[in-house]
Amino acid sequence: MPRTLRDFPATTHDGNAVYPLDFTGLVPTGLTLTSCVWTLSIHDVWPGFTTDPTPASRLSGAVGIAGLVTNQRIAGLLAGNVYLVMAEATLSDASVVPLWTTLTCLNPT
Repeated sequence: MPRTLRDFPATTHDGNAVYPLDFTGLVPTGLTLTSCVWTLSIHDVWPGFTTDPTPASRLSGAVGIAGLVTNQRIAGLLAGNVYLVMAEATLSDASVVPLWTTLTCLNPT
């Protein structure tokens, strides 16, 4: 399963941003993205912090698609959680291409 070259920059619990995932290089020539589903789960939790019980609820709004780049707003993460960000893009030939990265929520103090 392909992973991005870099993780998303760390954020804080009050972060509210749109994050892009670029499928360029994963999509064969002549095919396009027809849809994409993002999921958010827990990858790791720092010692002494509480695991986010509802990571999927941190996805806000619809997934956007512009060419081979998808984007999703993520907001309200819990400090000390490292989130696994996964996107599965459906291509014009009905094949599915996954891509993942992580997003860390820092302690605000």
